[in-house]
Amino acid sequence: MIKSAMLRLKPDLVFPLFISLIITLYIFYIDEGKYNFTGILEFTNLFFLGVYVLMLFGMQKLIQIGMGSLGLTRNISLLLQSIVSSIVLIGLLIAFFISVS
Repeated sequence: MIKSAMLRLKPDLVFPLFISLIITLYIFYIDEGKYNFTGILEFTNLFFLGVYVLMLFGMQKLIQIGMGSLGLTRNISLLLQSIVSSIVLIGLLIAFFISVS
């Protein structure tokens, strides 16, 4: 028998990765792209887009682990965890940009 070679995606990785990609693309759209995506296909922009996605993904997973250690994840769906994590990330980014300015 031939086993199916389907790629199995874990939902606890897909939602945080998707939300961090959306946040990073939005930040790129505003900051680097000057309200368009014309320079997204340059190598350096793609490289740093990937770096920022991985950083936000890591921060989001840390927030989810922290929520799990507090016992908050028992009755909260994964999508709601990702939304809460993205709100916390956006708040941290706003606080960072205000403190830098």
